[in-house]
Amino acid sequence: MEGFKTYMEVYEKRGFDPDKMSANIAVVVVARNEEKYIKKTLIHLLRQTIKPIKIVLVNDGSTDRTREIVSQFTEIDIVDCKPHESFVTKKQLADTINAGIEKIRNLSDVEYVMILGADHILPDNYLERVIKRMSENPQIVIASGVIDGEFSVTVRDWFFLSRKLWIRVISIVKGA
Repeated sequence: MEGFKTYMEVYEKRGFDPDKMSANIAVVVVARNEEKYIKKTLIHLLRQTIKPIKIVLVNDGSTDRTREIVSQFTEIDIVDCKPHESFVTKKQLADTINAGIEKIRNLSDVEYVMILGADHILPDNYLERVIKRMSENPQIVIASGVIDGEFSVTVRDWFFLSRKLWIRVISIVKGA
């Protein structure tokens, strides 16, 4: 993708210093009918100790006040998509996420991209903690899961977590 750097370029630029807590993060938030949670999600995203340089909300055909609420945040770009049927396990989820990524594709200074559900309330240091873990080990290039203190309203998350929250980082080793 034009505009994105390889993870090695990012780490070389930052000198592999895990204490250097700055990073250029772009966030894509996917939302459909999330008026109940979207404001709190965005407030917590904007309160991060490492501020995202770009936030894009992909409105997947919301019929409630989701778009109206998000439009009050001048620092957030909105991309409107046509609504899909439930897309949790379908190709349309990738299409929706890609609509947001397209909006950040040509930003030359993006080091990390985060895909976030519109109902996730993150602790203020979420991005800092994930970036710190990734900085400490340059072989970690993808992070997934939940972090201490994250709140998610989906039943699926609570089932898997059994009310125990943790951070899980998936290690992708080059050549593996």
